[in-house]
Amino acid sequence: NPEFLREHIKLNDDGTYTVTMYKDGEPVEIVVEATVPENGVGGQNGEPNWVSIYEKAAAEYFGGDYQDIDGGHSDDAFEAITGRPAERSGELSLSDIQDRLKDGPVAVGTEDDDAFWWLEDEVDDSRIVPNHAYVVTE
Repeated sequence: NPEFLREHIKLNDDGTYTVTMYKDGEPVEIVVEATVPENGVGGQNGEPNWVSIYEKAAAEYFGGDYQDIDGGHSDDAFEAITGRPAERSGELSLSDIQDRLKDGPVAVGTEDDDAFWWLEDEVDDSRIVPNHAYVVTE
């Protein structure tokens, strides 16, 4: 949502950015430099974009280092970014996910372990990356 981004990422006069994140539903302002780490993803010319700015703010929010956001649970990230409560469930079937979609988009995570890859015959695994989170909208 572009409006959400405009409301939560502000360019400061000194060239830094202030990103609004949330702790227990209350806003927390995180100030970050306008740089992209080596091997980081930014704009076409290496400049920061909204993704890299949010990632940098999340690293600061969750402990101060990019290693602090390597892994974890997507519900923690969604709560920190949106300020809204998120729910973590165990393994869901496709019909469980479809039922939850009636209430709006659903975030799902993938596993790297073949024992957890029960959807193997039902999804195009060339388009699904292990150990990632996705938002399912329909």
